[in-house]
Amino acid sequence: MRAARDADARQGPIAETAPGTRLTSWKTTDGYVIRAAVPFSEIGIDPSKGQRRFGFNVLIYDGDKADAAVGENINRSRLAWAPRSGVQGRPEDWGRADLR
Repeated sequence: MRAARDADARQGPIAETAPGTRLTSWKTTDGYVIRAAVPFSEIGIDPSKGQRRFGFNVLIYDGDKADAAVGENINRSRLAWAPRSGVQGRPEDWGRADLR
């Protein structure tokens, strides 16, 4: 699995823009499981200081080109939590995640 930050202040491959992030995925009989572990420092919050809410959006792009270059647009379709056009660059349209 490859992941990237798209249309934000730190665009690019996760390995370069969020090196502490860990991703894994696997296929199941009826779909996929995707897990992500993102350090608080990479999203700019510190829960020990009461920062427990942050903007959050996930987009899954359907792109089946195995030899695609980094940054190449191979998007056939996408699935998103907040699917509005151009949402990647508009945090005000993202969902909110609350830590409890």
